[in-house]
Amino acid sequence: MTSLVDYYGFEDKQNDSVGDLEERISTAVISEIGRSLDESRVLAYVQRHEFEGLLFSQVSAFANVPGADEPALRQLAEIRGQFPSPEDINDDPNTAPSKRISNVLSRYNKRVNGPQIAQTIGLPTIRAQCPRFNQWLTRLESLKA
Repeated sequence: MTSLVDYYGFEDKQNDSVGDLEERISTAVISEIGRSLDESRVLAYVQRHEFEGLLFSQVSAFANVPGADEPALRQLAEIRGQFPSPEDINDDPNTAPSKRISNVLSRYNKRVNGPQIAQTIGLPTIRAQCPRFNQWLTRLESLKA
């Protein structure tokens, strides 16, 4: 059993870290379902800032978003270049990954374009660029029935 939750949008995060929130989620699930659950198979995952950060794994994948011309792609590449990993693009309300994308590509629709971009990039590239996300997937893969 797993979940992927954006830290940015987590309403009850208080001052909790990503790890604290993952622990709270896991504890709540285990408590709700009961002791018959194999606790090692509960893997809460809180995306450190926002799902859209993962999309910065390959900026060229934004090319199919309406209005994504060369200057826009260069702007997105400049944003990506400011951080060690796409996962590090922060969650401030004005500079969250989705806000940064929307500021460059006004016609970006996170519900439509986000999944399309992720599919274009592919998991191997996202995993290579985003170590924390990769660790979660590796943990999932280790649970083979």
